Amino acid sequence: MLEVGCGTGRLLGKIHSPTKLGIDVSREMLRRAPRQRGALLVAADAHALPFADGSIDAIIAGNTVFRYLDYQRALGEFRRVLRFGGRLAVHQYAARIWSLRDRQPGPHDHLHVGDRRELTVPAERHGFFVRETHLFRSTRFWPYAVPIPTWMPGHLWGHCTMAVSYTHLTLPTTLNSGGGGGG
Repeated sequence: MLEVGCGTGRLLGKIHSPTKLGIDVSREMLRRAPRQRGALLVAADAHALPFADGSIDAIIAGNTVFRYLDYQRALGEFRRVLRFGGRLAVHQYAARIWSLRDRQPGPHDHLHVGDRRELTVPAERHGFFVRETHLFRSTRFWPYAVPIPTWMPGHLWGHCTMAVSYTHLTLPTTLNSGGGGGG
């Protein structure tokens, strides 16, 4: 299991996996990570992962780390290091959310997705099969997150989670022309 943008390793510490790897570009965040979590944390860039082809079973890109990445380069690296059939889960915030309150555009809105296809289409182009996407909205009361149907129009959702698996079945010929993929 590899967590991209692991920070202090808090999420990675809650995952049950025999092998836990975490990368982050911030050495300071990695320095703050507790050592008792049983994970190997490495200072590395998601655009140039320091792992062998096909060596990772699953990747998590949570806590909206994906907003700081070049989707094409990062997905290419994820595909390279994932074994055939490996899984990838990505969480991203919505660029805008419908609200009764008058909300001014924020300085980071451009880093978030306006439509779930902004995540799914690049993933499919890199040979990932989109298993499921979940849209949900945070609330200030229990249950703290409410699922929003993907068919519902508008921007009622505030978070998008995508779960995909790596398979050659959907790999376009333009990406496969180099003589074979990893895995």
